[in-house]
Amino acid sequence: MSDNSNSKNRVDESSYQSEYPYNQVTEWPSGHQLQMDNTPGHERVFFQHASGTYTEISATGKQINFTVGDIKNYGKGGHTFTIDECGDIKFSGHTRMMAAGGLHAEVAGDSGVFTGGDMALCTMGKMNARAQSIYIGSDGSLNINVSGAINIKAGGVIKINGQEIHLNG
Repeated sequence: MSDNSNSKNRVDESSYQSEYPYNQVTEWPSGHQLQMDNTPGHERVFFQHASGTYTEISATGKQINFTVGDIKNYGKGGHTFTIDECGDIKFSGHTRMMAAGGLHAEVAGDSGVFTGGDMALCTMGKMNARAQSIYIGSDGSLNINVSGAINIKAGGVIKINGQEIHLNG
């Protein structure tokens, strides 16, 4: 029998604290493993595929899923994903999110988007931006190209500052 606590594929948050004779382990010749741990205060269920993929459920109900290969979930109906505490989603490679219908994102607090490289924002329809205050800053040039009209309406003063200001030029 192998000791899964030393597996190089383990997630650091394992609740493994088994004591003899409470942990009952069954391991098959292929390397699949099932553990039913009844160690007082550290009860858990653990099952692992020979590849290293495993699921562990701790005494507190925390569940750890570690997958060596790809994860694919398919559902023919709806899907609700609710987390009552903080969360973190990380991808090390390219990531794409696609909605075939509409998409609505709502944030109750502050929100930010940071891009370490270039960023493109494109819509094939109309775009509206509304805020209590808007600041646009650039460490380089700012170019605004419009094929139609530009309408500027201010309830107060319009200030234009520059070393040189060219109109119609």
